[in-house]
Amino acid sequence: MVISAESLAVIGGAIALAGGLAGTSLGLGASCSAGAATLAEEPGQ
Repeated sequence: MVISAESLAVIGGAIALAGGLAGTSLGLGASCSAGAATLAEEPGQ
């Protein structure tokens, strides 16, 4: 089985895209939950 440079480039790009999307969704989820907790606090505290 011969793997060409083009197929490696496509696979690398797909892995990078999937990793970027996963990291973005995790980061947005963490920041949204922190923002919701901040907004839910009592203003007098």
